[in-house]
Amino acid sequence: MQSSLLRWLAVILLLATALIHILFGALALTPQLAPVFYIMGSIYLVGGGALAANIRPRLFQLLALVYTVLIIAIWVLSGAARIPVAYLDKAIEVVLVINLLILIRRKGA
Repeated sequence: MQSSLLRWLAVILLLATALIHILFGALALTPQLAPVFYIMGSIYLVGGGALAANIRPRLFQLLALVYTVLIIAIWVLSGAARIPVAYLDKAIEVVLVINLLILIRRKGA
């Protein structure tokens, strides 16, 4: 798969998970949770925007990878909501991690 296609797939996956997190913020059951989801979604948006604009791709790919793995780990360890949309989001994030690993590995080769 071409690096350009992989990069755009990463952008789409970042924007998809950003949208899910922002929607979770809008639908948060408690007002205290809403800002957390808005911040998480915003970080994904910034990462997607940076990759789309091809701004320091190596740095933003690595940051997106670390951030996504961290978010998955926190979700697993925290016992957060185990609803279908959360599983969908985690599936998107796992595909994103794989995609970013391939992108980073290709650029390093």
